[in-house]
Amino acid sequence: MRRLRGHHVQLGGQQISFAQFELLVELSDRGALPAGELAGAIGLTPATVTGMLDQLVACGYVCRTRSDSDRRVVACELTADGQRELAAHRETKQRRWEGALAGVSTADIRAATRVVGMLCGHCEDSLRSAAEPDAGTRP
Repeated sequence: MRRLRGHHVQLGGQQISFAQFELLVELSDRGALPAGELAGAIGLTPATVTGMLDQLVACGYVCRTRSDSDRRVVACELTADGQRELAAHRETKQRRWEGALAGVSTADIRAATRVVGMLCGHCEDSLRSAAEPDAGTRP
């Protein structure tokens, strides 16, 4: 995912970063959210996300609304244009995946899914164990 963050996504007539695309997906999946919560969801700082959101607002994909109950809280949400462009992008990607896997059997897809899941689990276990202090250094 970190490698993808350096890439760009063509969305409608605009080119946005992959990280900005992640923000749009998060807003689509979860609804209106404050910038800080969005930042936590995709693992970036609130300051970075604020700048990215400024660009998405300028593209017309996101709008900001101040909460009626707490004027300090500003939520970000997809605009109708943002929803439409994201849906079109997802549909295009879905067709590409279906085309790429057209000749692959369901059994092979299930087997590949299991293997990839096991690999992901192994990578997560490795990251967790690397982050834990060495057992020999504990008091």
